[in-house]
Amino acid sequence: MAASTVFAFFKPNALATNGYAYGSAVLPASDQVDVSVTRISSGRWASLDAFECDRSSDEVKQRAVTKEEALSGIGTYVGSCVCVAKVSPRSPKAWEYGVVTGYTWVQERLAGELFVCFGDESDSVPFNPNELQDLAVPSYALRPCHRAPVADVMGAEMRQRHLVALNNFTGSGSRASRNSSSILRKIDAPDIDESQLIPLFNVAAGKVKFVSIKYALDFSYYNDGKRRAPATVRLGDTIFDEPAAITSGRDETAQSAEDPRVLAGQLSDSDESDGDEDKAPPPAAVGLLQTRKRERDVPNQVDEDLVSLKQLRVSYSGNPSMLRSIDQVIALRESPLSAGSGSGMVSYSGSTYSTSTSSKAQYQPSSLQRVIHGQLVNGTYASMEPQLLLETLQIQHELFAFLPHPAIFRAFYSWDFGLRGLSLMHFAPVAGGSKRISTHNMTNFSKSASLPFAVQPQDLSAVIDALDGLAVIVATVYLPFVRELVDAARKFIVALKTREGFSTVEARIELVYWINERFERVRGFLALCDMSKAQQVHFEFSFAEPSFVRLMQIITEIRMSALQVLPPAQLLSNQAAMASSTSNSRTSRGKAPAQPRPPVPQEVLEALPTMNGQSLCMRFLSNTPCPSRQKGCFTRKRGHFAPATLPSIVFDFISNHYGGLRKDFASITREQSDK
Repeated sequence: MAASTVFAFFKPNALATNGYAYGSAVLPASDQVDVSVTRISSGRWASLDAFECDRSSDEVKQRAVTKEEALSGIGTYVGSCVCVAKVSPRSPKAWEYGVVTGYTWVQERLAGELFVCFGDESDSVPFNPNELQDLAVPSYALRPCHRAPVADVMGAEMRQRHLVALNNFTGSGSRASRNSSSILRKIDAPDIDESQLIPLFNVAAGKVKFVSIKYALDFSYYNDGKRRAPATVRLGDTIFDEPAAITSGRDETAQSAEDPRVLAGQLSDSDESDGDEDKAPPPAAVGLLQTRKRERDVPNQVDEDLVSLKQLRVSYSGNPSMLRSIDQVIALRESPLSAGSGSGMVSYSGSTYSTSTSSKAQYQPSSLQRVIHGQLVNGTYASMEPQLLLETLQIQHELFAFLPHPAIFRAFYSWDFGLRGLSLMHFAPVAGGSKRISTHNMTNFSKSASLPFAVQPQDLSAVIDALDGLAVIVATVYLPFVRELVDAARKFIVALKTREGFSTVEARIELVYWINERFERVRGFLALCDMSKAQQVHFEFSFAEPSFVRLMQIITEIRMSALQVLPPAQLLSNQAAMASSTSNSRTSRGKAPAQPRPPVPQEVLEALPTMNGQSLCMRFLSNTPCPSRQKGCFTRKRGHFAPATLPSIVFDFISNHYGGLRKDFASITREQSDK
């Protein structure tokens, strides 16, 4: 018998790959035990270099496949996480995420199918390399193309999105980030619910395991990225071993009593405490004694409950209301409350586990405020004590451009927009120096701390900046539907910039009131536990919304009233000035005559507040306006912003040379000099 070339399908690690791979070998006529196998560069391994190794001839014969199958590479995708084009009933072809559990190849048609587990269902998908991409776990968990129509996001665009998301997560070419909202925002992808379960294929066990998106991202970022995990992040031995509950000391004591290799007083896994154990294990002589406190520990029951809850969540994938309710229960069961923890960082209203630490906290939200907050917050912060949450956000003030005032965070906790005092403009960006002024007490989170005055919007761009500031903290703490609300408001204000009617401060103030009322409606629905209506409020940011039509009528009445109170001579003068300005702009092609500027002393320049690397434009705040006709200042070294206070030397210079502060900025005060 002459030698023949045979193609075979090899298991993971057989050909130096962490997944299945194809190889070819020349089987001699003699009964040779080992043969040289060359790995075929196809499928997932198309970009790998050549590789050869010796394998058993019996293995090659028993796992033989056709040449066409081996060159197609279809089997290499088994066990991998993929983004694949899928056609669902009554829906266009869209990108979906799942794990490949198997395949079939039809030699007569030279085509095959992949069997994919999408989480709530498993289905077969025609094998088409152009509509398929294997993914690393971070890209798979971030899901930047989830249910995006293939007609809108083509194959090359899909691959680019996943590459950018992975680079931002791992820090390739940029700073690494664990913030999924920040990564997805950079590629204009929707936010994800990190409590959602996703399937992973354990090739060694031959089973599909479900883990949460949060755990998959945490394990990839901290364990695979060789980073030190914070105490609040709990990781298992592998990505398939998501910790379901905190292990109690009772189990460890029982284990030490049963296993003679574990000595009394010996450290178990690490010399670093994660805060789950308060005391060392008791000596072996009294290891079987149980205190009354330990009788409450039921970790096995908690594990079983969590598994059942996560399985129940998969069955309700099409019911958002039930998913939200199940997520709240899962977050509570995964918190230290379920294990009877006495930590003062976490408590629950009315629970016997509430500690003296929480009762002494400055901020004590009411029951209604807790109910509202519980329907807004995401799983990461759901079990955090209110006082701790506010202080945690304040510590991260560098992420936020607005003033990190305790009263603002306190009102944000329960979404107190509208009548309760919180305004959109509280989230407007402020200069860096304004965060450090001594007029604000940044440590008082009690109700005695009043909300600071919200700045007045100088133009619609200021309203957009405030919405951007609100969007950052919303994406950090709250659920995706709240981010959709803020995004809808921003898109609406951007569209308003092309319309007339908001050139006056009064009109812009009325607009901010209207936005605050939309946000307040969300709070009202949440107070009634009507989540479905709260999630529909973002549709009210529309030109056809009746409340917005009434707003435009109010603004028109304000403008008409302002014209009626003007004397006839002044009215004619204003009209003539407008006509003259229009004529001059046409003849001079938009170039206004330069206005003389007094020399600014060096000490005044050095005292100017700065923001984003730009010094304050004093004429922007004064009655002598800035000569720039653009959105910004006439020079790149100056910026248009409104600090809460001004140094005395700057305040006096504006008063003496620029006619003082404009009426719009009358709330800006002079800083108190140190004596």
